Amino acid sequence: TDRTTLADGTVLQAGQYGPAISNQYPLGKYIEDYEYVQGLGHLDQYNGRTCITPEYPAGTYAYFVTIDSNQMPVYPYTVGAQYYGVVNAGNTGPQGGHNTIPGNATTYTPDVANGVQETIITGVLSVYPNPANDKLYITTGNTVPLSDIVLSDITGREVITLTNNATISPVLNVSDLSAGTYLLQAKAGNKTYITRVLVN
Repeated sequence: TDRTTLADGTVLQAGQYGPAISNQYPLGKYIEDYEYVQGLGHLDQYNGRTCITPEYPAGTYAYFVTIDSNQMPVYPYTVGAQYYGVVNAGNTGPQGGHNTIPGNATTYTPDVANGVQETIITGVLSVYPNPANDKLYITTGNTVPLSDIVLSDITGREVITLTNNATISPVLNVSDLSAGTYLLQAKAGNKTYITRVLVN
């Protein structure tokens, strides 16, 4: 009912109190309004987990950004009050950011040699209508056919897959999908394009 204690029950000193709960400062507005419960959900206390990604097929530790249906950041955001691992002191404070990269560090280099361009693009990969509720039309605006089209929900689950497509402007039926935000990935020649799709 107030912000004189933390969510885990810690009693605060008067100088540490947060603002009174109100329409301007509703419960849940601040990180301190929450308590981390180990084993609840998929992320650890640092708002991350180890997972396999296309860039790291052997696995890597990754932080995650939490967003709502309007693509706005929500608790627990990223990064929280703690980091995973040990923070190099040279990266903190007024004189931070002057570290020497260790010689044994692995530098991630995108597969530029194969023309991979994974970025959110508008105008190159066009989808319409967006938001969509029935059919979704896709085009690059050129004569290169799109292939290996994948529509994934916000959790990364593939909901529509179209492989070996040979048309320039394929059409996806999204009428059976739940309302929400989806990511569309499509290949055109040797390039990969990603854009956001809203279904209502």
